[in-house]
Amino acid sequence: MAVYIGPKICLWEIFIPKNHNKETIYGVSHHREWNKKVTKETNVILLSSTVYKERLCPTIREPFFSEEMLLLRVYCTQEEFDRILDITVDHYDRDEIIAFKISENMIVKKRMNT
Repeated sequence: MAVYIGPKICLWEIFIPKNHNKETIYGVSHHREWNKKVTKETNVILLSSTVYKERLCPTIREPFFSEEMLLLRVYCTQEEFDRILDITVDHYDRDEIIAFKISENMIVKKRMNT
């Protein structure tokens, strides 16, 4: 039996910078501080991995720089995710953060008793 869980809680994806600029790499303690802020202010599930991302220039659709990023998937409400984006822009001192809504639906599949 599959149980459908409605659209109030969604799966989101956010790119977190690994470097402040080409000379300065954020240390693990900086990322942990961000994680503490996020989990203190929201009730979320965080899943992460490292990716290498190439940013595109929006006007000509060509790469204009590349940087290493942490890719986080977050399971939370829209309001919680908006707060995470606010925290992220401030904490990492960024002009912008890129994020996506991955899914509005979650299915929990339970094993049938035999």
